[in-house]
Amino acid sequence: DDIDHYATHITPPAVNELYDKQSNSALDSLKMGVILRDIPKGIDDLGFLDHLEQLGFTKRAIDKAKFEAIDNIFSEKNPVDYLLSKCIHVYRDILIFKKDNKVVGTAKICFECKDHLINGATGNTDNFGQNGDYEKLEKLLRK
Repeated sequence: DDIDHYATHITPPAVNELYDKQSNSALDSLKMGVILRDIPKGIDDLGFLDHLEQLGFTKRAIDKAKFEAIDNIFSEKNPVDYLLSKCIHVYRDILIFKKDNKVVGTAKICFECKDHLINGATGNTDNFGQNGDYEKLEKLLRK
């Protein structure tokens, strides 16, 4: 029904500062977990959503006209190429998928190193990103 896109423009020096500040406060620890680690840990771990804007993310709703293209990108795929992460992933983009105003899925994306952390999917997400899907998704989100 709805897709919210949260994005941040955290710089490499600010990413390095996350490592130093992670134990300063609960908010710093949460920021580290969301941007560099595995928060949320599952589809029921949604407390982070209430703090994304405090963490420097901006929110915008995705136009429903883009849903079909996004659905194709997030569809289950057979492996074509094996994608290896090329960097330390920095999740600057987060998609929140909702049905009847309830969160049914989350996807954290690092476009730089082609990495993702997807929760709530019913299919296999291991092959996400095949056939240029990272580039297609980035183009859809940045338009």
